[in-house]
Amino acid sequence: NNLPAHTGGPPGPEVLLEQVKLREAAARVSDSGVTIHKSVLSGNEGVLMRWLEDRLNRGEETVNVEQFREMLESRDAPRDECEEAFGQFDAEGDGVVDIESMLVALKNSNGANLQGELSHVIRQLQACSLTPGFVDIFSKSKDRLGAHASKILKFLHRNRIPSSSIPFPILEGYNSICTMRASVVQDFLEFLLQKEKDLDIQYRAELDRDPDVDKVKVVTQCYSSIEASSNVADVYKMTSGDTLSFWQSDGSARSHWIRLKMKPDVVLRRLAIAVASNDHSYMPQLVSVSVGKNRRSLQEIRDIRIPSNVTGYIALLENANITHPYIQINIKRCLSDGCDTRIHGLKTLGYQITKSKEVSVSDASAIWYLSLLTSLVTASMETTSV
Repeated sequence: NNLPAHTGGPPGPEVLLEQVKLREAAARVSDSGVTIHKSVLSGNEGVLMRWLEDRLNRGEETVNVEQFREMLESRDAPRDECEEAFGQFDAEGDGVVDIESMLVALKNSNGANLQGELSHVIRQLQACSLTPGFVDIFSKSKDRLGAHASKILKFLHRNRIPSSSIPFPILEGYNSICTMRASVVQDFLEFLLQKEKDLDIQYRAELDRDPDVDKVKVVTQCYSSIEASSNVADVYKMTSGDTLSFWQSDGSARSHWIRLKMKPDVVLRRLAIAVASNDHSYMPQLVSVSVGKNRRSLQEIRDIRIPSNVTGYIALLENANITHPYIQINIKRCLSDGCDTRIHGLKTLGYQITKSKEVSVSDASAIWYLSLLTSLVTASMETTSV
């Protein structure tokens, strides 16, 4: 629940330009559990290779883009990323790829993110499928120029030279530096975004403030206790801030849950859990959130599908206004229909209101009325005794 320790300003030039300080800053970012999106291929490499081997064993020689996309979409991969991944193997652009060639390419990639990884460029220069011809650069028709340029660009993307033919060490070093710079800047921008959300929470709370409300404050731990369906002794691992540790369930599939008992007078605005794609069948795939006044009257308010290529925190509730005493996270399904699940972190964000201790007008009126009634009863009793 702790935000990164920023100084209040963006990263200085020395952090982005001096390699020693840049590595230190990038290392701090990687340790803070920032969400990392893996490519569709690297996140599903093992499953994809087994799927291709099964088709090859059945005597099939090719696979088309629809079959490839359908297989990855069943693992919650985005449609456009599936088609983009297939394009890395489809050199001719006809939507059909040889299964053996795809298997060889995947094995040679050694699990790397195929797109953009200079150390694992898998394309060999192939015969150009474009029709030879001339293009007049002074042509008035821009449509023909655009179409031809699009074909050339498409061919260059799909027919890359082997990495041994380019000065790889220099490019790899530059690529690593750019990646570290991007991660440091992204971390700071996410910090600013989180800070803006905190201010927005407090601002909205003050707008909705009741006249009897004395104080509104942002809280990062909105719960007083956490319950779990199993392994209660390991619940603390979800709130330790270390996303390398995790709480692991122990029970039958689709029976796992985490229940938060909320603090009094707290309005929950954000709820997030941390997951890891390398957990494979332990990674949650479908999660729901339930709320209620007590443990027996919980009602589901939202279902969340978690992509299989994500590592880091996933928001289950965003910009919510939950005031119920109990909130429960239900793990409805894991990847590959796994039995148990792992949760690497849990974060909450909201605001707490404190009622004014001063006596309000209505309270003073009630006290006056009760004191008057008591006086009348006392006087009546004294008259009766005489």
